[in-house]
Amino acid sequence: MTILAFVRHGQTEWNHQQRMQGRKNSMLTDVGVKQAQSLQNKLATVDFDACYVSPSLRAIQTAELIIHNTQHSLLIDERLQEIDMGAWEGQLAKTIEQESADEWFAFWHQPDTFKALNGGENFTEVEQRIASFLADLLSEQTDKTYLIVSHRLTIKVALNFLLKHSLSHLNQLPDIKPNSLSIFDTQTDSIISYSDISHYE
Repeated sequence: MTILAFVRHGQTEWNHQQRMQGRKNSMLTDVGVKQAQSLQNKLATVDFDACYVSPSLRAIQTAELIIHNTQHSLLIDERLQEIDMGAWEGQLAKTIEQESADEWFAFWHQPDTFKALNGGENFTEVEQRIASFLADLLSEQTDKTYLIVSHRLTIKVALNFLLKHSLSHLNQLPDIKPNSLSIFDTQTDSIISYSDISHYE
């Protein structure tokens, strides 16, 4: 049995302002820092075999807070980055919705048909890179527990893929909340917890 503990980064300045982030970055707010510290307390007794993290600074900052006082180093993997949002990055969500209504709707409600006219990635590309990461992670290791600190949509795509669902099903999964914990059991191919924020709710 291998356990995958997916954590979304804590609340950031752009999350608070409702700006799209993608590959661009904004730092954790004080709320985001407290969220990560609360999760560190919740996970303090868990003996992780490794901690993998997106190269985005907001994810690295979150991971550093969670593994504070442990012997773990961060294993940065480019495949754990958030979906590339191209020209949308840094823009207010309401502005994008007004200017690109059809693409915006597809982004949130029809991921399998989203064309990434913003110059970023489509969801198939995200699925391919997260599938590559998971294949490498699970190819030889068994009976491990991994902490994976990543992003809202990347985690959602990963869980959808692990459940063996097509991208057309992605919208049926609930949102991944800031600094939430989602745990997947590879032995039973099931989700133990999904977007759990009980550590700070």
